[in-house]
This record gives sequence, structure tokens and C-alpha cells, in this order.
Amino acid sequence: MNRRIRKRWENNEGLTLIETVASLALMSVILLVVFSVLYGGIQAYGRSMEEAKLRDEADYIMANFIEGIFTLKASEVEKTALPESGTNNYYFQKKNGEKTGFIDGKAVVNGRALPPLNDGVRLDEDSRIESLGDGKFRITLSLKSKKFEEHLELTSILSLIDDTKGGEK
Repeated sequence: MNRRIRKRWENNEGLTLIETVASLALMSVILLVVFSVLYGGIQAYGRSMEEAKLRDEADYIMANFIEGIFTLKASEVEKTALPESGTNNYYFQKKNGEKTGFIDGKAVVNGRALPPLNDGVRLDEDSRIESLGDGKFRITLSLKSKKFEEHLELTSILSLIDDTKGGEK
């Protein structure tokens, strides 16, 4: 071994208290920065996952509404409750009694409540169906995440098939 290295190796001097405290303080600062960046990344990942769940749920509900309402003929509708008196229920009722809309905090299509894709997402009370006249309706779907209180609002305009106006022969 080289003399210099041997001399350094055999040196019994340790670190001073000031050097030890300074190195611990520096390591603490570095660990704090690393932890905060890591924690922020985990939080951002969680929020983006919740937003994806909200979008998936909204797509699922709106696809079912489009299927249930878009093919609905005006002659099949017995009642429109936009909203139902004294409630926050918005729906179309067919002559056979099946309802499609927002009833008691659930999305209902052709008389059956749509099961949620994710239990962490709930239908918000701001969800509604509004008549725009001339057989057109605005559907506002409002969803909230239970975990992060993220909110998503989706609006679509649909119209009923107007089969009540026929040409005269």
C-alpha cells in the first residue's frame, strides 16, 4: 500500500461533533426533498386514477342513456318528470311503466338502476334532464369521487324520435 494511504488509514482521528451534525442536517434536507417529491407523485397518481374512474363511470351511464333515450319515440312516452314534483327525480316514463332518468340518486334506464362500475363514485344531486323544446333534452350528468371529492360534469343533448307528426295521405 502507498504510504499516504496507509497513514490516512491508520489515523485514529474521528469526525468532530460539528461535522457529524452538519452531515446529518444535510442528509435530513435531502431526504425531506426526496420524500416530498415522492409523496406529491403518489398523490397526483391517486387523483388521476380517480379522474379516470369518474370518466369511465360517466361514459358508462351516458352510453346507457343514449341507448335508452335516443331510440325512444315520442308516442311511447306517457310522462316526463323534469323534475318530478317535490323531488330531485328527472325521468321519462314509457306507457309500459318503465322509467329512464335520474331517480332517487341513481341512474335508471328502462326501469332498471344501472349498477355502478366503481363504488368510489357517486351520482351527484346536480344530475338532471332539462327540456330544450322541440323534442330536445339536455342531460347533465354530475359525478363525485368519494375519496378525493373530485367532481365531473358531463352534458349531452338528445332528442326523442318524433313519430307523432305524420304526413297526411
